[in-house]
Amino acid sequence: MGDGWHHDVLTGGLAPEEALAEWTGLGVVFATILGFVGWYFARNAASGKQPEPEPLDVSKLHSKLHSELEAHSKLEASSRSTPQEAPPSKTVNSQLPSRLRSEAVTFVPGVSAHQLTQRKTLGHLGYHLQRAIAQASVAAPMLICDVETCRGVCDWICAWYDEIALDLEGVHLGRHGRICILQIAVDTPPQVFLFDITVLGKSAFDDGLRTVLETESIRKLIYDARADGDALHHLYGVTLANPCDLQVLHCIAKDDASDPFVKGLQKALDQSGCVPFEEQRWVEELKLRGKALFVPERGGCRELWEWRPLHPDLVSYCALDVAYLAAMRRKFSDVMSTDALRRHSQARMMRAIENLDFIGGQRENVRRDF
Repeated sequence: MGDGWHHDVLTGGLAPEEALAEWTGLGVVFATILGFVGWYFARNAASGKQPEPEPLDVSKLHSKLHSELEAHSKLEASSRSTPQEAPPSKTVNSQLPSRLRSEAVTFVPGVSAHQLTQRKTLGHLGYHLQRAIAQASVAAPMLICDVETCRGVCDWICAWYDEIALDLEGVHLGRHGRICILQIAVDTPPQVFLFDITVLGKSAFDDGLRTVLETESIRKLIYDARADGDALHHLYGVTLANPCDLQVLHCIAKDDASDPFVKGLQKALDQSGCVPFEEQRWVEELKLRGKALFVPERGGCRELWEWRPLHPDLVSYCALDVAYLAAMRRKFSDVMSTDALRRHSQARMMRAIENLDFIGGQRENVRRDF
């Protein structure tokens, strides 16, 4: 069997032109069948898939918010009854992508603290932000570098929380140094906000932080308020209101008259057992890695706090300094009343602010002073 046999098999005994036309027709039919099968499976796959939420339109949300506030005011005036909580938004699905955490923050700006306070009884804006953070699998620290987001997050904190955890990081922290990062943590749901003071400067305080820090209605959990309070007061004219110094609380709870020294935060966390056992190892490791970057005695550079973008290990370090303060407060809740702790904390902080010779981070500051 030679080439003639192959020619007969391919052409079916037809002339070359007729064979080509027949094969072309079969190819079209085959392609059509494949296209239909592909469309069928694509449709079935899409039917069981949640559509991606549409991008958040801030202006539309604000317009809707204002109309709802007006409706709520009329309803409250007529019936004096508290409306029911609004249902969840369809844009918040059960498996929230991590990117929505930043979107949730950016759709707050433009709404005043007064309006958000009214939303406590109505729902939507604060409700969506709560849901967005609560449903995130891991609430990563939110680094805030623009004024609009700063204002929005501060308004949201003022509207929803009566207690926050607070800390500052910087270069030679105190009246003679520079504040670089201000950390705020809320406990329910757990979330840490890192306000970039190096980038925002005074505008961070003029557009929200001053209100949060100086309002008496928000209790500030802070570990050693002296240097932080001194820096806020002398550098930005902010006097911290309602501080609860957990270094004072830990010292009294430890109640060791033979030890005249106060303990640092890491030592206090270790002694209090506030860090879950399964987290202790990586907390200690992240703290050591952070200190290796900025502590000169460990080969670090203090000015690294001012470098941008902020090193990821420093982001983790900042978050850990506030993440467990609420747990420490609960742990020692029976040691001292909130009012007594507030008085001790305020007096201790003000002594540092008014002391012309006070310098944060000095060795003499480790002696008990209350």
